[in-house]
Amino acid sequence: MKKLYYDNIAIKHTKLKKEVNKKRGLKYHTLQFLANLTRSTSLLYGYLIRRIIYKLALKKCGSGLIIHPYSVIKFPQKIEIGDYCSINQFCFINGLQGIKIGDNVSISAGSNIVSQTVQNERMEALGFGKVKPNRFKPIEIGDNSWVACGCLIGPGVKIGKNCQIGANSVVLDNIPDRCFAAGTPAKIIKKIR
Repeated sequence: MKKLYYDNIAIKHTKLKKEVNKKRGLKYHTLQFLANLTRSTSLLYGYLIRRIIYKLALKKCGSGLIIHPYSVIKFPQKIEIGDYCSINQFCFINGLQGIKIGDNVSISAGSNIVSQTVQNERMEALGFGKVKPNRFKPIEIGDNSWVACGCLIGPGVKIGKNCQIGANSVVLDNIPDRCFAAGTPAKIIKKIR
């Protein structure tokens, strides 16, 4: 039987795909449509509409949230965002396993936050050989942290409070409080006073 891939989840039967859509519900699809409609609008009303939409869609949404145009948030019903956070342009956030973002967090342009890895069946079928098992774990980003441009934050990562992540870093391990981390994979460069 041929597998279908829907939102990076292998679904073996069309009936299951319909059940997944039904569970998401009309509210999710309506909000997703409105988000797509306003995703590219950078005028003031675009910011306001995105804030209203994500206040309804997110599990928890603090005040003062700014979501810039061209950012994509998948599974918002499993994402908690604190007060005065900023998600800049071209960010991709996949909250399938849950994401918790603290207060005063800035996620710079082009960053990716994903709480799951790719499907191994696909990787093995493409000839990559044996690959590590999938990781499905929630992500936490502490208060007053900053994620620089082009970063990737992988599944199960906990970034502490008052942390800075350098540009184009790949964060696959936990980062303790008050640290600056950078690199691929990200390593702690120094403690922040």
